Amino acid sequence: LLHKLRQALRSRAIKLWEPPYTSPDSGSAPDAASMQSLAESLSQNLRLCPSACAAALENLRQQTLDNAESLAHFRATQEATLKVRLPRGQNPQLLRIRCSLQSTGYQFKSLIVARAPQLSMAGVSLICNGRVLDDALSLGNQGVQHNNSLMLLVRATTDDVQNLRASADDADALREAETEAGLLAGEEDDGLGSASGGSAALHVTNQRGEKINLPREHRKALYYAMILGEKGKAALRSNQHGRALLLLLAADEAFNRVDRSLLDRVDNHALLQLDTVWCYLCLGRLDELGDAWDRLGLAERALVKAYGEQLERVEAVKGTSAGGERIHLLRLHLLKAMCCFYSNRLEEAAAEARLASAELDKLAVDDAGLSSLMGMGFSLLESRLALRHCANDTQAAIDWIVARRERQRTQAAERKLQRRLGYLDDGETRVSAASCLRLTEMGYLESHAHEALVLTRNSIDAALTLLQDDQDRLQTLADQRYNSRLQLVLDTAASSGIASADAQRLSSKLYRLIGAKLEALNRRQQRDPTGNHSLKAQQLLIGCIDELLEDEQQQKQTSEASDASPSSAAASSSVPSSLASWTTTDSDEGEAATAMAAKIRRVEQEKEAAEAASSDAAALREASQRQRRALDKLRDEVGDQDEEAYLDSDLQEERRQLDRLLAMLGN
Repeated sequence: LLHKLRQALRSRAIKLWEPPYTSPDSGSAPDAASMQSLAESLSQNLRLCPSACAAALENLRQQTLDNAESLAHFRATQEATLKVRLPRGQNPQLLRIRCSLQSTGYQFKSLIVARAPQLSMAGVSLICNGRVLDDALSLGNQGVQHNNSLMLLVRATTDDVQNLRASADDADALREAETEAGLLAGEEDDGLGSASGGSAALHVTNQRGEKINLPREHRKALYYAMILGEKGKAALRSNQHGRALLLLLAADEAFNRVDRSLLDRVDNHALLQLDTVWCYLCLGRLDELGDAWDRLGLAERALVKAYGEQLERVEAVKGTSAGGERIHLLRLHLLKAMCCFYSNRLEEAAAEARLASAELDKLAVDDAGLSSLMGMGFSLLESRLALRHCANDTQAAIDWIVARRERQRTQAAERKLQRRLGYLDDGETRVSAASCLRLTEMGYLESHAHEALVLTRNSIDAALTLLQDDQDRLQTLADQRYNSRLQLVLDTAASSGIASADAQRLSSKLYRLIGAKLEALNRRQQRDPTGNHSLKAQQLLIGCIDELLEDEQQQKQTSEASDASPSSAAASSSVPSSLASWTTTDSDEGEAATAMAAKIRRVEQEKEAAEAASSDAAALREASQRQRRALDKLRDEVGDQDEEAYLDSDLQEERRQLDRLLAMLGN
């Protein structure tokens, strides 16, 4: 209502603070007859309730007078007037607070809490122009100006202890995200992943789904922004809109610190803007429409640049209908329509709503096609993804599923191979797993292909020449690498306080899983003796051994359960008695006793060595387990956030909001 009236007054050049609407003889009192006449005229033209129109006009008139008075006060005293809008249900709804722009965010918060004692200092956050205000910085340094409207997010009240603890968790989330970003960036470089080779929860890919290799510092900065964004989306899915907005705005600030050339290669920053605007609308923050429009403009420019005007770039790259990208365009048009509606730009709102409706129709999945694909044995997820990618063409969807499975198989093979190959001699550049796979498919040994690619720095043509002409040299290098990595595994185990028996028994598995990573860390330690690469290697080895021992224990328990079953007992009873018992001679007993004594001495020596290094090993194991828990927690919290999981959405919320908007436009 207020937006409609403001636009109508501007178009007619009506100034409510001047005569005839404000009486010049009675200070700021309204001229009742003029205001009533204006209310009747506008209510007829805008199809509004006359009484509601009159009340809103008086509200606007009083606001303009208050603004004029506060501006005069600011010019005279440099004390700004700031409007703080409280969430729905809070009383009062709007606070007008005067303070110096040199005051810190904390000092300004204290003024708010003094006026609204139901709030707590730790339980509120202030947002101005799309930025969360820092308690330690002055308002002026954070872009706050006289007469700005600030959004207040209430996370806890003074009598809500549980929510107060949650607000502390919000502050911790930012620090945790930075730690997690370092872990994710280091997981790939330093091998802090799982022994089973689990990949990081987040990674950067292009539109083909291929991983983009970035320097570690750039990757860490991007991961930090992405993690905050994913945490924000997780809160959004749980309808925690206030918490989500804080995390999304923090993610936006983090993205702005990332190299712009990196942001141009991914669409995460653009999609973050859509989530932020969605939060504004869910919270009913219409006073943030200006910032919402800026964000939608940024998102639209970035998406058009990434996808093309008609999604032609996406379809040229993928060769299929742009299903996932269409969902992003659907959300963009829907949000633009909602912002247009609340800005009283009804014709534009209707046009954007029609575009959103058209995108929604293109994303609709044909029920008959879905049933047909599932009848062929494909899963619901695969079937829905395929039909959306292929515009409900069943045969094309089948081809897409087959190609997708083959692509996933190839990518899994490359990831598994990459863990074995490691890096070139510089210790930074990875040996190309894709090139190695191509060479092994030609019939060459993996170890020979590996050495050839190392010597030629990933040049597949030069590597092919070496494989044809110098097999003996490649075999020698492969043997040397095997022995070197195996010895490195054993040396690292010894320095970590690992029992040599465990290290020897698991050495072949450790070689395959982390030999390449230990080799890279060893080279980095040699180049940088003051670094902590040796410590990382020990943490990696301990974590890997712990996982392998856990796997062995689980297998043992499964085997014992199987042996205890009736079928196992029946099978064991059929063993010939000659094999069920041992018969030994005196000489056999003597040799067995000697061997047992030697074994006991070795065990005692190993036990003494282990006890001597137990404190260091315990600290390393604790650090390794702490990093594993942090990464596992991050994976659980973020979940599977790839495009395919989003494509599997039934889009019910988008459909509901669009129907609601169309109904309001119809009225």
